[in-house]
Amino acid sequence: MAEDKSDQLITQASFVHALTQGIQIPAISNGDMCTFCDRLIAWINSTDNIYWAGWDRDNINRIIVDLRSSELMQLHISPGLLEFRRVEDNIEHDMAEEFGNGVVGVMLFCMIENGEIEEIDLANIAKEEPAQTAPPLDSPTGEEPDFEWI
Repeated sequence: MAEDKSDQLITQASFVHALTQGIQIPAISNGDMCTFCDRLIAWINSTDNIYWAGWDRDNINRIIVDLRSSELMQLHISPGLLEFRRVEDNIEHDMAEEFGNGVVGVMLFCMIENGEIEEIDLANIAKEEPAQTAPPLDSPTGEEPDFEWI
C-alpha cells in the first residue's frame, strides 16, 4: 500500500528542488538579506544540533555551515534566493546524513521566514500530564490485584 505523502512537511521533491534550484526567501534588499542572514546564523547556532554557522569572510553574501569544525556547506544569499553549495566534491554523498540534516534545518528556517509554518517555542509546550490510572476494581476474592493498572 502506498504511503500518503500529502501531509509531509518537506517532500522529497521539495528537498531536491531546494538543493538544485535554491529556496525563495523574503529578503530582497541588501539590508533585508543582512538581517535574514543574521537571524539564520543565530537560529542555527542556538538550536541544539551539531552545526555551527557564521559569515564567510571572503564573501559578504555567503554563510558557512560547519560540522564539528569542518566546513560542510556554503549558503549563497542573493535577492529573494538562498542557494546551497557544496565545499568539496561528493560531500553530499560522503556525509549524506549530516549534509541532508543541515539542508533540512535551513529549509525549516526558510519556511518559518516565508510564513509557511509557525515556529513553536519548546519552552511553551505544556508538559504531558502523567497518565491517569483507572480506579481499583473490587476484587471478587477480596485480594489486591497483582498489577495496579488492572
